[in-house]
Amino acid sequence: MAAPVAHTAAGDVTTGTVPNLGTVTVAKPANTSSGDVLVAVLNSSVSGGTWDVVPAGWTQQAMFAVQRNTAVFTKPIPSAAAETATDYTWHTTGGAGRTGAIVFRCTGVDGAQPVDAVGAGVGSGTTSIVDPAVTAVSGEALLLAVFSSYLNTGTANTITPPPGMSSVGGYTINSGTATTVHLVCAQALSAAGSTGTRTASVAPAGTGAAGIMLTLNPGSVPGPPEPPVAHTTADDTAAASVTSSAVLRVPRPAATANGDLLVAVLAHRNSGPAFTTIPPGWAPAPVAYTANGVLAAYWRHVTDAAGEPPVYTWRSPNGAARAAATVFRVTGAAPPTADGGPIDAAGAATGAGTTAIVDPAATLTAPATLLLACHMTTATSTATPVVSPPAAMTQIAAVPVVTGSASLHLQVSGQGVTASGSSGTRTAAVSPAAGSVAGFLLAIAPPGYGTAQPPQLRARLAGGVTTDQARVTAATQFTSAVRFARSTSPAMTSPTYTAATAPDRDGLAAAVFTGLTPGTRYWWAVELDGTLETGHLGTFRTLPAPGEPTSFSFAAASCADTNSNADSFADAAARTGPTGEPALFTVHLGDMHYQDIGTDDPAWALAAWLNALGQPNQAALYAAAPLAYTWSDHDFGGSNVAADSPAAAAVQAVYRRLVPSHPLPGDGAGIYQSWQVGRVLFVMTDGRSYASPITAPDTATKTKLGAAQKAWLKDQFAAPGVGLVIWCHEDAWHNASTFTGDDTWSAYATERAELAAYIQANDVPLLYVHGDVHALSHDDGSHVPGRFPLISVSPWDQTTFIGNGALTSGFYPDPVSTTVKSQQYGWFDVLDNGTQIVVRALGIADGQVVLRTEMSWGITRHLGWGIPL
Repeated sequence: MAAPVAHTAAGDVTTGTVPNLGTVTVAKPANTSSGDVLVAVLNSSVSGGTWDVVPAGWTQQAMFAVQRNTAVFTKPIPSAAAETATDYTWHTTGGAGRTGAIVFRCTGVDGAQPVDAVGAGVGSGTTSIVDPAVTAVSGEALLLAVFSSYLNTGTANTITPPPGMSSVGGYTINSGTATTVHLVCAQALSAAGSTGTRTASVAPAGTGAAGIMLTLNPGSVPGPPEPPVAHTTADDTAAASVTSSAVLRVPRPAATANGDLLVAVLAHRNSGPAFTTIPPGWAPAPVAYTANGVLAAYWRHVTDAAGEPPVYTWRSPNGAARAAATVFRVTGAAPPTADGGPIDAAGAATGAGTTAIVDPAATLTAPATLLLACHMTTATSTATPVVSPPAAMTQIAAVPVVTGSASLHLQVSGQGVTASGSSGTRTAAVSPAAGSVAGFLLAIAPPGYGTAQPPQLRARLAGGVTTDQARVTAATQFTSAVRFARSTSPAMTSPTYTAATAPDRDGLAAAVFTGLTPGTRYWWAVELDGTLETGHLGTFRTLPAPGEPTSFSFAAASCADTNSNADSFADAAARTGPTGEPALFTVHLGDMHYQDIGTDDPAWALAAWLNALGQPNQAALYAAAPLAYTWSDHDFGGSNVAADSPAAAAVQAVYRRLVPSHPLPGDGAGIYQSWQVGRVLFVMTDGRSYASPITAPDTATKTKLGAAQKAWLKDQFAAPGVGLVIWCHEDAWHNASTFTGDDTWSAYATERAELAAYIQANDVPLLYVHGDVHALSHDDGSHVPGRFPLISVSPWDQTTFIGNGALTSGFYPDPVSTTVKSQQYGWFDVLDNGTQIVVRALGIADGQVVLRTEMSWGITRHLGWGIPL
């Protein structure tokens, strides 16, 4: 490798001087080329001070400020086209004086580490200036020697280069009463080690002098990165459209490979918020149009192509409408690492235009980007307004949607851009004229550039709490390592950590806190890549020893509309019982969402749950108390579904990854479980995973629980040393057999009669708590098969309805409404003095107690119920 070369021809060197200022500006050499390293040598007649204003991209490599101030700066030029500056400005804090700069081109310099070695400065000399030696590390370096001489007269002197060195350039500054002469010399070296001193002659003698030497490393300046590439063949893109739906399901491009960036662009005719349910691992771009329809973009970095789901699902919160989507592969994009990420910039969104869409400019920061132009048109005509790519851009995908009387067109174009700065606007033609349009620009960065994605915590849950352990899970994004921390202090002092674990492909991580103390409150948090998320604390209290009389409270309810952030969740999180403690846990009895997945899509199942868990008020509840959760029909797969639901395998698998629970059956399907608090045994059953279709004949073979779960349930009822069994089940037990409008126990009357007979024959001390019926109600057992009390606790956030069975308390609200949502839940205070267990059940609606009943088991089994308050 040869030594670097300093170029000295016209266009290779520029200078700038001022006689009495601290600021100097010098033009960029006209011949600046890709691969150059520019060198700037500055001198100020004022000693001391620093250079506090330095042009972007320049690095100070040397400075000697004892006599005057001499400094050397370098700047690599990967791309001359991207180097849009036309001049460079420095400022020194030393004050006004004779200030000058010379900038020259060097080639063959290592752009990553331009300077090989720097010598000591010198501040003396009249007829000669002796620069101290520098010890070169490289055997083939370029030696630069800097000299300056000054006179206290208006006459300049001359500096002659040292023997063996050639002049690069210099300048003279005259302030009327004093003059500074500055010279830079260069010499190619062929050996490492001491260069020896270099002596420049000065004539006539100067009043003072300054000098310094340094060597430049041989090497090269890496060229500018190539823009990422959007691929457009049939195997590289995928599309989907619907004529009237809130759900868009887009296939994975067939050629998807490790390292790809998948980009999705979606258009939905209904205006409102952008898509709220997005596939796990996808992130929204920082721009979307939502004012007259929705146009939005999302991205996902692929690390395991073989494990990618076959379909990606988005769901709009804005109701059913015509919609379109495309997913396409991009290669050469930055991964979401600490030194950058795929999104470089985004322009503002626009909704203006009928025959043209003018996308506002984006400010590109990387020297090379893939610029995407995303467009949507709509019309109340089947003549679809088609978008043509803007000038110099290539179409990546176009998806038309035509209904019986209207149309929509989604179009995406791309262009590789090799300069930073403003992208300028992009104009796409529309023909025929559209009723409404939307558009924006989005820039994808190459590796090493763009916006880094910090680790994100999307959701966290605690559950399966016992006397000495608790299970926790976290849903994360852009995270490589997760630990869970616990402490007995809300300040998280002296925390105990679980072992670090890598989140799975969807960002899920799980752990178990062990070695806990019974009856003790703990706080816990999630650590993402070494940072403890103390702004997202959870808390739980371990259980007392089984059989030990204990008083506590818990909350229970079901049925929250999709995307619900109802106040009922926050109210339950903040409420405390007679002991002064919050709920020991929350029992969720199903229908956490109403997405009605209806297909074997684990990614959609996970996204639907994460969407609910990420709502602020729901997140607050699940942070305030552990969750015990069983599904109902809408979150199992669809209205009134049974074990044959196409979504069953997906939701069963995802539940086990996401929800921390008490031990589950080993068949990988059912989620029935039990846990004991003191003398109270909680039994939570699964009415879906083994259920016969509700339309099947109601015979002895028709089942809601399945044989194994039913046998397990009977064993739970017969457990010794239990003062009360609280059976938590998703739907109603009491409806008459003529109730055919839903899938409650009335459709499984034969199995219900079998269980009722068992309960009565074994005198099981039982309370049944259920949801599904969207009302608060209570029965003392007189209208219930099996003669045990039951409580209906619903809905968290839904319209209301009831079944057709009689109830001793009636129901709330009365009358029900099919249009107005209620926000309700049940609150239970369990008081055990060792002789008698009293359960005080409260029906809470809009934060107020609207129903109250009290039941007891023990010396005197008394059943009572209150009236609406």
